[in-house]
Amino acid sequence: MKDRWRLLSAALITTLAAIAAGGCLDASISQGVTPVLELTDRDRAITEATVVTLRGAQSTTITVRNAGDAVLEIRGVSVTSTPPGALFVTASPTPTPAEPVLIYPEGRIDALRSWTFTVGLSPDFDPAGVAGTITVTTNNTIAATNALSFAIEVIEAAPRLSVQPAILDFAQVQPGTTATRQLTLLNTGDAPLEVTHLVLSGHPGFAVVVNGEAHPVTPTTASTGVAIDPPLVIAPGSSKMLEVTFTSTGPEAAEGNLWITSNGAAAGLVVPLSANAHGPCIAVNPTRVDFGGKRVGTSAVSTVDVLSCGDAPLNITALTLVDDAGGVYAIATGAATPLALPPGQSTTVSVTYTPTAAALFDAENNPIRDTAVLAIETDALVPVVEVQLRGFGTVSDCPTAVIIVSEGEEVIPQTKLHLIGSQSFGNAAIAQWRWSVEQPVGSASVFLPSADVADPQFEANVVGTYVLHLTVTDATGTESCEVASYVVTVTTGEAIHIELLWTTPNDPDETDEGPVAGADLDLHFAHPFATGGDIDHDGVVDPWFDSQFDAFWFNPRPNWGSLDPAIDDDPGLDRDDTDGAGPENLNLNQPADVTYRVAVHSWDDHGYGTSFATVRIYLYGNLVFEWADVELPPCALWDVASIAWPAGIVTPRLSPDGLSPVMIPNFSNPFFPNNCGE
Repeated sequence: MKDRWRLLSAALITTLAAIAAGGCLDASISQGVTPVLELTDRDRAITEATVVTLRGAQSTTITVRNAGDAVLEIRGVSVTSTPPGALFVTASPTPTPAEPVLIYPEGRIDALRSWTFTVGLSPDFDPAGVAGTITVTTNNTIAATNALSFAIEVIEAAPRLSVQPAILDFAQVQPGTTATRQLTLLNTGDAPLEVTHLVLSGHPGFAVVVNGEAHPVTPTTASTGVAIDPPLVIAPGSSKMLEVTFTSTGPEAAEGNLWITSNGAAAGLVVPLSANAHGPCIAVNPTRVDFGGKRVGTSAVSTVDVLSCGDAPLNITALTLVDDAGGVYAIATGAATPLALPPGQSTTVSVTYTPTAAALFDAENNPIRDTAVLAIETDALVPVVEVQLRGFGTVSDCPTAVIIVSEGEEVIPQTKLHLIGSQSFGNAAIAQWRWSVEQPVGSASVFLPSADVADPQFEANVVGTYVLHLTVTDATGTESCEVASYVVTVTTGEAIHIELLWTTPNDPDETDEGPVAGADLDLHFAHPFATGGDIDHDGVVDPWFDSQFDAFWFNPRPNWGSLDPAIDDDPGLDRDDTDGAGPENLNLNQPADVTYRVAVHSWDDHGYGTSFATVRIYLYGNLVFEWADVELPPCALWDVASIAWPAGIVTPRLSPDGLSPVMIPNFSNPFFPNNCGE
């Protein structure tokens, strides 16, 4: 401010001195001190350092104002360009030195106070490489110059896709109901936007509506996706709505992704979807209490754990017994209600069973049980959670087998389950435990250290359903009246999940462990950058055994994406099984937009001969590819399939006959020597 006043004072002294000496001022300065030229492009100030950008054939309007105290004369506006003639300037009126445009200072309501001119790309010129300079000529200004020049650049017009909101959250949706959300697609670019394709993955409750038809999540929508034909066209500066729905089937949190392909986002644009992911949540373990057979007149106690599993406190408002027709059940101890349970904390409810009469038997000689329901009322999405209670009276005591799984009823692949059978009870001490399991095809997990201990461990290592069974015997030799059962479901939510399992007929015990206890097969997952050499001498470089871009036993967790460890964009081989049966699992949560390759190599058969391999590929939890029982001779490499992302298309690799798998015999990389090729 002080510099400005010094400058104006100096100008005034110079003017007065000129008048005293009999001189005269520039004829254009008729009043005040001096004019000040001010140029703006869409409210952005222009100086000699400014570069004004034109997008394709779109022109721009430059506004001229006078920020000084004297009349400003615009005596001309000129343009030079490369190539010549590529840029034009238009104005009305057109200024000349003889007939300048006069712009008066602020305060003159009866005079012109601003003026505009337009700059654009001349017809028939391609925007590529066009640049130029605009020069505005005036009378003398405060900067002691009568011209101001600034640069012009021209870039290609292009669409640009953005969405609102960036994350589509359905909040809480009651089970059995459908909620609808609108996703706004905006074209923030300067050329027409065409939306051509949608890929929807994740929870099967999500659906996207295209041309009036709802497309729920399926293996097809998660891989090849949904084509929009004709494309959805959005003009520059405009928007259109896309409808997404979520149908809730339960209180569990649901997540998904909507991948939008258009000409306005080179790699596509991903919109995360969520529902039932926030707020109070309740989890109970177990969901069914089976007291088994209890002697009439005696009482048994069992407990139910209630966990606050959400991100807000769980308010427990009531604990009640429902449908206890015989009055044989009672809540022994429990939280005093109402109770606010903070996130991550739990409370325990104890229930007793006291049979009053021996059970009758049905036509199949099964005891008719006393049943009831423990109702837990909360402010969670499902307001009432029911725990089934059952038991039956006997005239003599038999022990009750009880199964508790610390990890709960739903886990991810290769979760080590901690099984608790020591809570089984009877009038006499429990002396023996016998565990058994029904497991998915291809899974060969065993109880450790054995199936005859009270609290063994068990690895649920493949996607599917495991049914655990337990029978107990007490110190008097009395066996439990019925077998206890517990169902554990293994699911995966990774974008890509691959399982390798195998059987080796000549291996008498595929569940034993040790350095040479079984055939050693290996899963390989290769990035397109992988170059492992032309091992099979077919003239094409093989990706296998690349120490950086092939994820296998030597390189189980490579870094292919961001260096930020918080970004989960790298594959991980969870397990290298060296002694038979498998499984080996690989997961990738955020794939890149490339095509991956999958292979299986018979690293060392350890003398057991040919194996039969099965590969399953899941995309967002959906099984989209399975090739079972492929014969794999010792040292052979099976080139299984390719996975194209983001389309999620899994293509099997086939021999020239179009039916057989691609099998490369005696495959051995010299940098990773094994017993093959000797």
